[in-house]
Amino acid sequence: AVCLGEELGLDKDELDTIYLGGLLHDIGKIGIDDQVLNKQGALTPEEYNHIKKHPQLGYDILRGVRQLQKILPIVLHHHEAWDGSGYPHGLQGESTPLLARIAAVADSFDAMSSDRPWYSRTSATMNGSSRDPKRDDVRRTPFATARTLPWRRLSIVTMRSASPSLWVRRTTTSSR
Repeated sequence: AVCLGEELGLDKDELDTIYLGGLLHDIGKIGIDDQVLNKQGALTPEEYNHIKKHPQLGYDILRGVRQLQKILPIVLHHHEAWDGSGYPHGLQGESTPLLARIAAVADSFDAMSSDRPWYSRTSATMNGSSRDPKRDDVRRTPFATARTLPWRRLSIVTMRSASPSLWVRRTTTSSR
């Protein structure tokens, strides 16, 4: 997330915020049943709804800590999607805070490049449903082929359709 932030020209305060937010974004998973978190195979709709509570749980855990106020939007909104299909609030587009959008892209990259109980990166393929329909070209970011280059030069080919053009690009209407 910090590498993306650097590429986007975030200032030091924003980079510090995204760094700390990246460390704590999933703290709400402490309130999720371990059997659900570690389940092999697909989640049931009920289990998925249970997991979807972790951003709000994380927010609730951290909101009383004055020093962590700046990261609360990251913790709460890192699973929102550009098209509004995310959670917990179904925010659309730039309604999701920029730092939360950046964290979402980094979190997606981590999820796609790490083995999980329900997912193996070695068996994953990028198909049409996981690609941004507006950007079919290779997106170069501070990420670049994770398995072959140093971590700061990692790249990602595409992100899920919920993140058009990596959906962190600044526009003239977005704020820092």
